[in-house]
Amino acid sequence: SSIDASDTVRYIKWQSEGFAMLSHSTTADTMQNGDCTLSQAKARFIESKQRLNQRGYRAKGWITPSSVLGSDFFDALHDYYSYGYTKYYGEYTGQADPPYFTFNDDPCSLSRIHLDTTLSNLEAALDLTIENNGWMNCYIHASEMNPTKLQKLDDFLTYIDGKIATFDVKCLNPDDAYEYFYQVRRTDI
Repeated sequence: SSIDASDTVRYIKWQSEGFAMLSHSTTADTMQNGDCTLSQAKARFIESKQRLNQRGYRAKGWITPSSVLGSDFFDALHDYYSYGYTKYYGEYTGQADPPYFTFNDDPCSLSRIHLDTTLSNLEAALDLTIENNGWMNCYIHASEMNPTKLQKLDDFLTYIDGKIATFDVKCLNPDDAYEYFYQVRRTDI
């Protein structure tokens, strides 16, 4: 593994400050049906979580490499993680597929909106999410970040701050959002 002791200390500190650590497999291999077997998928879920736990991280959530998890593996994912980002969404452009999730959605069948989405579309996605009492998540890989995208992120966070001030929205890390939104487990109903 390429994470050294100083990285571990820094990441644990971030986690103690409210950031969430999600598991992302031990390989970059895709996990669509036919790419691996159920036993291989289970092994990836287990090994990834064990590696993180051994370093002192708490990993409640999962992000599938390449953002797509095969339907054959969803039951196994539920055995190891509370929630998972397992579907590709990409940029929100106003398409019919909603950019948010509701309590009726499987928490192991989530997607993330890429921050390549225009600022006006990010704001529209958030407004739609609020309107439908849902929750949404955005992402960008560190390798994709540049000053323009950083400014857009800052502008979007300012927009979110305005919604927080009027009690329209909560801005939470993925673990806290899961706990808040799924206070009652769907399987308990």
